[in-house]
Amino acid sequence: MRRPYTVRSSQIWDQARAAYLAGEPASRVCQRFNLGLSALRKRAKAEGWRRQDQPDDSPGRAPYNRRWGSTTVQLIGVARAQAVRAIRQGRVSEAEAWLQEIRRLEQLALSDHLQTRRVR
Repeated sequence: MRRPYTVRSSQIWDQARAAYLAGEPASRVCQRFNLGLSALRKRAKAEGWRRQDQPDDSPGRAPYNRRWGSTTVQLIGVARAQAVRAIRQGRVSEAEAWLQEIRRLEQLALSDHLQTRRVR
């Protein structure tokens, strides 16, 4: 059953935008401000405040989060946890993206392992 359509104030949207750009997950922002996820994504795209629309703070470097770990194996663990979370929440396309990333990281780990063995 769909929620009834409700117009949110510009103040609510400003707060939601600030929370989202500060790194809060879209699903949590929507829960906090009682917004629909598709409405948030549509507005973020239209107004240019999706994370992918933001300038890269450090050219040439990927963003890093300490909780991700520093090894490829740790990153694979994080990606697996994210894939499981997405599957449990019914977000199939997100889960597929995480599974693709896991495969890429596994290839990277294998390549690193083989290079290390050759050096020895």
